[in-house]
Amino acid sequence: MQDMAEINQTRHQNLLKLIDSFDNQNSLAYALGFSPGYINQLVNKRRPITEKTARKIEKKLSLTTGCLDKNYQSELSINESRPTYIQKEHKLPKEHDKLINLYDAASPKVKMAIMVLLEREAEHMEAGLPKLETKPTPKGKTSGNRQ
Repeated sequence: MQDMAEINQTRHQNLLKLIDSFDNQNSLAYALGFSPGYINQLVNKRRPITEKTARKIEKKLSLTTGCLDKNYQSELSINESRPTYIQKEHKLPKEHDKLINLYDAASPKVKMAIMVLLEREAEHMEAGLPKLETKPTPKGKTSGNRQ
């Protein structure tokens, strides 16, 4: 059984692996909903990765509970293949297959942004509210307006 110092070291090493998967600290911070400064403090060991923080990271990234406490890489990769529920024997409509292929080709940062948007949409719908809609904006302009 690992002692607390070993667990803290393992969590730190696994955090660095996650940052590599996201290309940089800011991308990981965005995906987790943490400030970049907070991630920087964790990386530089100015703050410990507590039990609560480790579980929050795992939950936000859909990782198995407790995996940040273990010495292995396989589950910490965000560049994983298609989810197990999408198997070749399932016939998907062409549009779905196109979306999956686009998702597979996207960078980890874009994948995480897609997941955040889909989760927000699901929460919105579960609350019984109408679907979130965005208005298309001309290139070069941004709009935060939602109906």
